[in-house]
Amino acid sequence: MNIPLADFESKFFTFKSNVVKNIPRHATVRISLWKLGFIFPEDQFFHDIVQSFKIGKITNEQLNNYKNLKHSRLKEEQTRLINLLRDHGVACRGCFLACFYFIEAYLNGVAWDWVKQHPEMDNLSKKKQALISDSNQATLKDKIMNYPNIIAGKPLWKNNEPLLETFFSDLKPFRDSLVHPSPFAVPEKFGGYDKLAKIYELKFDETRKMVDITYKLILKVHKHIKGGQAPIPNWLQDLKI
Repeated sequence: MNIPLADFESKFFTFKSNVVKNIPRHATVRISLWKLGFIFPEDQFFHDIVQSFKIGKITNEQLNNYKNLKHSRLKEEQTRLINLLRDHGVACRGCFLACFYFIEAYLNGVAWDWVKQHPEMDNLSKKKQALISDSNQATLKDKIMNYPNIIAGKPLWKNNEPLLETFFSDLKPFRDSLVHPSPFAVPEKFGGYDKLAKIYELKFDETRKMVDITYKLILKVHKHIKGGQAPIPNWLQDLKI
């Protein structure tokens, strides 16, 4: 049985603060045969990242063992190598996309929590009210750039922030190519790159960089809106590589 946290507390009892200290208010209470627990998107995608990254790392190490083998030996290992390459590709693509799902889930979650606590939003302009209360209409860039500022009441990002430059310029094109794959080569529309080429170019190095950026980006936002001394949730801390 799954019940939204707020509904559960209104019908049954309020959890002690130490029980839900790392649980966001938009979490769902899950009652199973074994226990009562909590589920929420950030935690789900965190595990997707961890598991797929582990597979990507293992398969990458295994593939490195083939680099110096002669062609005759590679032909003997063809079937195993093909399967290994497929496993590696699945892990890298899955991990890379899970990072973006995690980032958006986190940003939507903190926005929802804030709106629930500040339903009047009198201190915000109409534009900001619309931006933070309707996450379906806001782009990922809008959320990253504006949600931390609105929630904390002070700006987070500086001009030419290296973290954001790497995220938007170097890594997001891979995500866009995976989510919107297309053989139409219109580089003038897509930042000067071939969308299909990005799909094929995605390797473990880019995946590792994406996981690292995900951790650093969310950590920076988390500390900005929660305070520099706020504890780091396990579902974020364990992404540090």
